[in-house]
Amino acid sequence: DVRHEFTADKAFDLLSEGSRFDLVLSDIQMPGRLNGIDLAEKVRGTWPSQRIALMTGYADEFERARHTGVTILAKPFNIDELRKLVLR
Repeated sequence: DVRHEFTADKAFDLLSEGSRFDLVLSDIQMPGRLNGIDLAEKVRGTWPSQRIALMTGYADEFERARHTGVTILAKPFNIDELRKLVLR
């Protein structure tokens, strides 16, 4: 099952309400208070075992996101890269 949230804020709220997922996948650029990097940091700090990955099409954001310790997919990425990440 896939769940789509328009903002990282809503995604974090959903997790805070108790929802759990095999993988949380977020773009780094997101509308709202939190961007994808903020979401990754909050998820890591609150639920360390929750798998999370980020994606971006901007090289400068890719470098900035490395400190989160999560997998980062550089867009455009091959669908097989995403498949491997989801099926881990």
